[in-house]
Amino acid sequence: MRAAVMFDEREVGKIDWEPDAYGVQVTVDCAQPCDPLTLLRCYGLTAGEPLLIGLPEPKAGRLTLTRHLSREMLKTAGCMELPPSGFYLSDGCSPIAVPLPTTESKQENSLLESETMPEPSRSEEPEHIRTGDTILDSLINLSAVQTTQNSGEIILRCAFASDQPFALAPVFVLAKVTDGQAVVQIKKEDTV
Repeated sequence: MRAAVMFDEREVGKIDWEPDAYGVQVTVDCAQPCDPLTLLRCYGLTAGEPLLIGLPEPKAGRLTLTRHLSREMLKTAGCMELPPSGFYLSDGCSPIAVPLPTTESKQENSLLESETMPEPSRSEEPEHIRTGDTILDSLINLSAVQTTQNSGEIILRCAFASDQPFALAPVFVLAKVTDGQAVVQIKKEDTV
């Protein structure tokens, strides 16, 4: 299957999604849509959390990625039977880019746009702890990790099983595993 890859509500490339006996072979080829120093990740839209496909490599002004996604990874993301409904690039700290609506869903989207929800007041929004690291801050914003703050340090926690992906994997070398949880302690002087 070949599908469009979106960035900032515009198509920037294609993804080939080829199922095999062990999962899916994925090939991403996109134009560089923003500053080349920005690390963009490719995601798939699923019914639950977005499926992280990978980090495309910049080559000759394009972003490319070829990798294999295991059956276990697809099962965890809910993509065993059907592929993700859309694909997009994101830097992890900007809002999730949603693909442009297809002709079948334009009516449904126009109904959703007509219903406006009141914005929550500032007092209702919890104050997020910031580490200064783009990836860790995006995990905190997505509530993928639990955070606590003690005097002098920030503690990040998430569930851990040796045979499953876990949210603190980008900083696994800093993590300690205790009682089925991965724990990362960051000193406040290391944060912004």
